[in-house]
Amino acid sequence: MSKSYADVLTTTNYLTSFYMPTRGLMDGVMTMVHAATRCH
Repeated sequence: MSKSYADVLTTTNYLTSFYMPTRGLMDGVMTMVHAATRCH
């Protein structure tokens, strides 16, 4: 039981560490797109 719990925790940490930079990158892209459309 503790083994599977540790696996779930590791997977969650991995997905979080993978998702957070991706979300930040997407936020940056969206900000650039909004700024570009606002300039035009």
